[in-house]
Amino acid sequence: MTPTNPNSISPASALQTLQSGNRNFAMGFMRRSGTGPVSMAMNAGGQRPFAVVLTCSDSRMSPELLFDCGVGDIFVLRTGGNVVDALVVGSIEYAVSVLNSPLVVIMGHTRCGAVQAAIAGEDLGGSIGLVVGKVKRAVDTVRERLPNVGGEQLEYEVASENVRSGIGDLLADSRMLRDGVESGRLRIVGAMCDITNGAVRWLDAEEPAPAGLTDATDMCK
Repeated sequence: MTPTNPNSISPASALQTLQSGNRNFAMGFMRRSGTGPVSMAMNAGGQRPFAVVLTCSDSRMSPELLFDCGVGDIFVLRTGGNVVDALVVGSIEYAVSVLNSPLVVIMGHTRCGAVQAAIAGEDLGGSIGLVVGKVKRAVDTVRERLPNVGGEQLEYEVASENVRSGIGDLLADSRMLRDGVESGRLRIVGAMCDITNGAVRWLDAEEPAPAGLTDATDMCK
C-alpha cells in the first residue's frame, strides 16, 4: 500500500516525543495541547499519527494522557493484557502502510489483571481464557528462566515478557511489519508503565539524553 499521508518523522524522533511526553505526565507538567474541538476540526480531513500504541484495556492506561499527546497524534489499540491477535496485526499494518506511522509500541503495565490471572492459573470462563492463555506463555518462559522469583517481581517479569512476546507475534505474523523494520522505516519497541505513577520504562530501547528534548513535544499538538 502507498501511504496516503506521508510522515516525515523518523522512528527515533517519534520515540523521543513519546518519552518526553511521558516525562511531562510523570512530573505533572502536561501541556494538554491538541485536545479540544478545534483540534478535532483540524484533523477532520485526515490523520497522520506519528506512533502506534498497543496497550492494555485497563481503564487507567490511556496513551494520550500518559504521553501528553492530543487528537490525531497516536493510533491506539487496546486489548486485555495487550495481547496480539490477527485483528490487532491488521490494524497496525494499516497504520504503518497507509498512515505511514514510523513507530509501534507495545506497552504493558504493573498490577495487570490478565498477568495476575495467568500466574495464578485462574479459569475465568468465557472468552477471557483466550486472553489469559496468551499471557500464560510469558509465565512459563519467566518461571523457566527465573524459578526463584515471586510476588510483584514475578508479575513485572511476566508483564515485560508478555510485551516481548507480543512484539514477536507481530514480526512473526506480518511480513509487512518485518520489511518495515528491516528497511529502517519502522521501529517496534516495548514498554512498561508503572500503574502507581504513570512513569514508562522502555524495554530494550535506549532513552536519549534529556538535553534538547524540551521541544520534542511540539509534535503533540
